[in-house]
Amino acid sequence: MFNKTITVHNIIRNDNEEKLHSTVLEGVYFLKDDSVTLASPGTVKSDVVKTIIPKKLVRTNRQYIESYKFDKLKDVEMDKYFTLRQGDFLSLGDVTGDVTSINEYRNQTGNAYSISAFVDYDFGGLPNFEVYAH
Repeated sequence: MFNKTITVHNIIRNDNEEKLHSTVLEGVYFLKDDSVTLASPGTVKSDVVKTIIPKKLVRTNRQYIESYKFDKLKDVEMDKYFTLRQGDFLSLGDVTGDVTSINEYRNQTGNAYSISAFVDYDFGGLPNFEVYAH
């Protein structure tokens, strides 16, 4: 069940510059729901993605921290951490190349999803993050 690899892309905004901080997470659950919505005058494709990231089983070289702490990090510290927040995006697979924006990546592969919400389940038998994206 937890056999997928995803890449979380945190968007870093400094002054008028925007760059991506990408983190590969292995051992996650990834479910994509391809749905179509009828809208006037036609149809709208609206993919919804649900990802479960088990805190103890996920394999990565970075540690999760809350977004307000991540935003305060200096550039030299960022390679140790990642965060999950609305507006950042994720992609299926190991995508750590020269991607500079979500639009560029979507144009190349069509496999990038903007994080719309996440829930931190820090209790029970399998503490995890549930991430919802579209």
